[in-house]
Amino acid sequence: MNDGELTASMDTRIGSIVLQSKPLPPPDEKHRIPAISEAIKLEGDHLLDFNEELTQWQNRVLSLRKWRPAEGWPDVSTSTLLMTNWDWLRPHLSDIEHPDELMELELLPILEKKYLNDEQRVRLEVLAPASINLPDGSSIELEYKAQGEQPKLEIRLQDILAWEESPTVDAGEMKVELHLLTPELKPITTVSDLATFWKGNYRVIKRQLEAVFPEVKWER
Repeated sequence: MNDGELTASMDTRIGSIVLQSKPLPPPDEKHRIPAISEAIKLEGDHLLDFNEELTQWQNRVLSLRKWRPAEGWPDVSTSTLLMTNWDWLRPHLSDIEHPDELMELELLPILEKKYLNDEQRVRLEVLAPASINLPDGSSIELEYKAQGEQPKLEIRLQDILAWEESPTVDAGEMKVELHLLTPELKPITTVSDLATFWKGNYRVIKRQLEAVFPEVKWER
């Protein structure tokens, strides 16, 4: 597969040096689909749309795989998915004739159906939710890491003044790392334990914020 389309040729080589190359008729499906699958193994991270939503789904599943090794969560890392693409992507390759068509495939529903059963899909939303609710009723997305580190939440400090402790995932076992922002969305500090932060650093930060943002009620 080149930059434009899937092609077939008969090459005369010495080692990796091509002495002669003759184009052949377009390959039939019997050969075309394995060729596409092999191309995906080699450079699929450029051929397939591993967008942010999909990456976060992968990281959520991989985090549970790390946190709960006895539960059998699948390895959905990009490297593994590319190497095993024949197992999960093959039925969707029959109509692919151009690399751009690979980028149009919606991978998330394909992978969810292949790798998670109904119970796991429910548990994923409970144990590693994509977002959490704020006191005002809105929700905000979490950022998960593939190796199971603390999930990250970027949020304005004023929006969590009602929280006593850090939010958690994994049934309360994993605290969310808070990246606190000013009302203007500029970084303030990173907090791993909110209860400790309220008793310590917040007292100093509060005085600074009151001077710059007097319109906000910084009392707790």
